[in-house]
Amino acid sequence: MIKRLFCIGMIFVFVLATAPFCTAALNVQTLSTKNKTNVWFVEDHNVPVVSVVMSFRAGSAQAPENKVAVASFLPALLVEGAGDLDAKAFHERLQDLGISLDVNEDLDRLTLSVRTPARS
Repeated sequence: MIKRLFCIGMIFVFVLATAPFCTAALNVQTLSTKNKTNVWFVEDHNVPVVSVVMSFRAGSAQAPENKVAVASFLPALLVEGAGDLDAKAFHERLQDLGISLDVNEDLDRLTLSVRTPARS
């Protein structure tokens, strides 16, 4: 029990000691759109990656009772291809370009994550 408390205490001290460095490294800008959508923007030119995460209030909790499955339909559509590419060709193209695309849906949210190498 004493070892566990000591370990927890050491972790707590480490987090407190390093927290100022972590927050100082990120310059988080908060923006708001006309419809009051909050956007957090972090720019870091040390890493040549563009990463976007969008999260919307959506999901089966917002769907009408008789259309709950619709909430699962949209995430599936977003990764099933684009233009003249079917799902397999679309995913192969993403992989060739080094792009990561994830779409997740749960009871309350729809989250879309895209990470791609920055082009120079």
